[in-house]
Amino acid sequence: MKTIYICGPLAGNIGANVKWVMRAVARLTQEYRNNGTRGIPLFIVPHLILNGMTFNTGGEIDRKWGMECCLHLVGLSDELVVLGNRMTPGMADEVRRAHQKTVKVTGRRDL
Repeated sequence: MKTIYICGPLAGNIGANVKWVMRAVARLTQEYRNNGTRGIPLFIVPHLILNGMTFNTGGEIDRKWGMECCLHLVGLSDELVVLGNRMTPGMADEVRRAHQKTVKVTGRRDL
């Protein structure tokens, strides 16, 4: 099964960004279904996987630990899809890791 890491903005308006990424992944999934592609890939969506787990005991986001998790997941993926037109520092770190691990990087500005 193909594994695709979803690279999208989280910083800033976290709630709105999570909703936007979820809609984009739903559209990507539908594209795979509509194209008759065999086997919908496993989408790794850190916005959902790590949401709520990256907080320290004081209730603050532990960005360092969260990024370590994300960068590890990038290395396990077949492809990284960059969503949108804006590149946050965290997204740039994920793209750099993808290049280091020779993970294919593509962009989707239309979602």
